[in-house]
Amino acid sequence: MKTKIIKIILIFFAVALVSISGFLIWSKFIAPPQSLKTRQQIKQEVIQTGPRGTDTSENIPAIEQAKEELKQFEATANEQVNKDAVTLRKAADNYYLAGQLDKAIETYLQETKLNPNDGVLWRKLGDCYRENLEYEKAIETYKKSISLEPINNLSYYNMADIYQINLKKPKDAKKVYEALLAAEPNNEVAKSALKNLN
Repeated sequence: MKTKIIKIILIFFAVALVSISGFLIWSKFIAPPQSLKTRQQIKQEVIQTGPRGTDTSENIPAIEQAKEELKQFEATANEQVNKDAVTLRKAADNYYLAGQLDKAIETYLQETKLNPNDGVLWRKLGDCYRENLEYEKAIETYKKSISLEPINNLSYYNMADIYQINLKKPKDAKKVYEALLAAEPNNEVAKSALKNLN
């Protein structure tokens, strides 16, 4: 009788151990991370919270001002005044702030014709592509930004995030952080990110 009870207890523990091990393996290597979101979830969050995950309730005055400035820009869209890079940048920034990513992209692209060697411009365009879920275009645009401005940390960080979070390519994210460290050896964010990726 005692041996039968001991066998049942051992079997119970063996099954529990196998179940727990299986779950741990599944959660570590197979299950998608909780932080990964579908395209639709991300778009919905952008619609609800505004670009860059900002709380629109805190940014209502800035968004309203951006919309007013956009009305003025669009009213004079065919005039020569809107052809200069400063005006285009302000309009594109306002479109971005207002969450009108397609118009922001279009306007930033217009500015690239006038100001093709501006690394910040290319990074802002990459940010639009990223938030518009056009990850491959964002990566190419961030690469262009970095080629023009090698110490453009935001381009590196955003590109690494796309590889790691959106495209699930941690090896590529690691390469991006390594490239940043080659350009800026004392970058603590890149060092920390590399430790987390190893």
